[in-house]
Amino acid sequence: MPIVADKYEIVIGVDTHAAAHALCVVAAATGAVQDKASFPTSPAGLDRARTWIARRAGQQTALVHGRTDHEWRCGFSWSLASR
Repeated sequence: MPIVADKYEIVIGVDTHAAAHALCVVAAATGAVQDKASFPTSPAGLDRARTWIARRAGQQTALVHGRTDHEWRCGFSWSLASR
């Protein structure tokens, strides 16, 4: 079974919360943090987060987030596969 670093260059982690979501870009091969940010859960904040992700996501990107009740409200249940 391949590991994440075999398939993806970067991983974007999303930690969802009621008031704000924390995002972090990590190099899959090394685990080095490349960038991080936090965005409010408002519609404008979620749009900013999507733009932030899109600017950092390439063809070899995995988006990972926790499965909580906030996930259904946060708008991160979209796929990078269409990129």
